[in-house]
Amino acid sequence: MDRTHLSEEQLRSLLREHGVTPTAPRMIVAANVLVRHDHPTAEDVLSQVRTSEDTVSQATVYNTLNRLVEAGLLRTLQRPGDPVRYDPNIAPHHHFYDVETGCIHDIDVETVSVMLSDDLRRTVDVSRISVMVEGRYSD
Repeated sequence: MDRTHLSEEQLRSLLREHGVTPTAPRMIVAANVLVRHDHPTAEDVLSQVRTSEDTVSQATVYNTLNRLVEAGLLRTLQRPGDPVRYDPNIAPHHHFYDVETGCIHDIDVETVSVMLSDDLRRTVDVSRISVMVEGRYSD
């Protein structure tokens, strides 16, 4: 489902389908994070919802983000030393971290190949592979 153009009722239904009660504050947070194409921090989301007409507390933003992760509507990703970022794209994909801008971009899963050794495949039951490529865009 393309989340970039969700109506209020579609958003409400999506939350309910995933076991999240669509309270007014949760709707505000969800409307600001589930439609994004970037990977915001909780502070980014807090800043965005505070510019709206409605007041949402910091605790509500953090709790709602955690609830959306638990419900499978968001994923988290974190580079060492950086704050947790929230990824609204729950389809399989990888990430590119631009060391010059600090931005994280989605990479199509077909563009990255990962080989697992026979030893690893014998000892680990892999459920998902997530790759973070770091670098800068070349001209």
